[in-house]
Amino acid sequence: MNILSEFDAGALAAARKNVPDTLLLEPEPTPWPALDGVVGVFFTSRTGSTALMRIAESNFELGQVEESLNAEDLLVRTRKRAFDTLQQTLKWYIRQTSGAGWFMFKAGVPGLMNAARIGFLEEYGAIIRPVFLLRRDILGQALSLFVAQHTRRFHSTQEAQRELTEQDYDPAALETLMTIIRGANSQIAHLLPFFAFPPQVLFYEEFSGGDEARAIDTFAAAGLPRRDEPRLNPRRVVHKITHPLTAQFRERFMAGLSERGAQLLADHDRFIADWQARRDAAGRS
Repeated sequence: MNILSEFDAGALAAARKNVPDTLLLEPEPTPWPALDGVVGVFFTSRTGSTALMRIAESNFELGQVEESLNAEDLLVRTRKRAFDTLQQTLKWYIRQTSGAGWFMFKAGVPGLMNAARIGFLEEYGAIIRPVFLLRRDILGQALSLFVAQHTRRFHSTQEAQRELTEQDYDPAALETLMTIIRGANSQIAHLLPFFAFPPQVLFYEEFSGGDEARAIDTFAAAGLPRRDEPRLNPRRVVHKITHPLTAQFRERFMAGLSERGAQLLADHDRFIADWQARRDAAGRS
């Protein structure tokens, strides 16, 4: 399964410069671990992917579920474990986290690119069950990312490194973030047909309020083996982050809504409606 040609040439060249093939690939390839199945959650930032992975870890026979295909994460593990290549590290990691025969990961566009470069997609593409994670409220997603970037607090387990103030409000920056989110969602959507299994669709709003039923049903339908009883290491628990200025920033954005902002909101609504319709149609088939 070769999908490297579908990625932006500049981004691919930068990835090869940062992590050359000599560091990425084993000079004498060893076998990839044998797996019964693989579930991949494809997402953009601030869609609740970390909380979603904790739901998976708690309810299914899995090890830790991370952005384990990202080059940066693999580099850290490679150095820590004194492996020679990222491919060697990934094979080790899969063995460590797939005791029940299933491996699960989450990935954005950079993770997918590295998965293609490292040989993961070629090896497992035919058995990957993709889950497309989306957030219906793109303005809420952009606001969450805006706040996280300014405070440097991306998870509830972290402390804010600076305060967010009313003076930080920047509608142009929010529009830029919405544009980035739209582009990443579109690229993921473009890549999904390369997988043998059709994607399942899950929306952030369906589990972010604490109701895990839809998420659990989605993963069970993908084939993940269930635990007899839910179990999660307390140190892995994360909570939804809220900030008192988010609502104010939303009101200010909508009150001064620009033509570009309105178009971004409308484009996303159509995108979400299309994927909702696809899920509804799959449910009726």
